[in-house]
Amino acid sequence: MSMTLEDVELLAFDPPFLGMPAGPCHCGRWEREGEGFVEIFIRVEKERIADVGFLTNIHGEGILCAALCCQTLLEKSVDEARAIDAHDILAVLPPKARTESVQQIAIR
Repeated sequence: MSMTLEDVELLAFDPPFLGMPAGPCHCGRWEREGEGFVEIFIRVEKERIADVGFLTNIHGEGILCAALCCQTLLEKSVDEARAIDAHDILAVLPPKARTESVQQIAIR
């Protein structure tokens, strides 16, 4: 799935996955002093990612990257989710949206 610039703006300014899902069973957190944090929560049911959510204090690109990650993980099997990397997540962005700062945040 490829996104338009309008899709990217909507995802960044009204992220559907902001917050913790009900009953998360796993989470991952990236944090660097002075830069902020991103924490992603998932709920797994029957070996599939049933719900996702995130918290972050990195505005703009941080919200966009976390929302893209959540969007990519949702409804994947656990094995499919383990195989996803930052390049897979960034691949859905239109070339104009793949800014240097978005790529740096996503690859961390």
